[in-house]
Amino acid sequence: MPKSIGAHMRLDESERFRHGEMRLSQRIGWLDALRGFAMLCVIMGHLSGMDQQAKIWLYSFHMPLFYIILGRCFDMRSMIPYWLV
Repeated sequence: MPKSIGAHMRLDESERFRHGEMRLSQRIGWLDALRGFAMLCVIMGHLSGMDQQAKIWLYSFHMPLFYIILGRCFDMRSMIPYWLV
């Protein structure tokens, strides 16, 4: 029988990971830094005073970079309801 997820029930480590909760020690530092760099590129790309050539350069990779990061972090198991696993 599946476990119910109520406010009164604490999740064990595997269920917490499955529900998107992650301890700070489980995070991947270089991936977080890369995501931060990509965010800065988006902000810089939206600045109006920036040179057109620099914007073209930033736009050539900053959004594909987000998709690469997403692909690295995506877990198909998170798309399946917890009670089916």
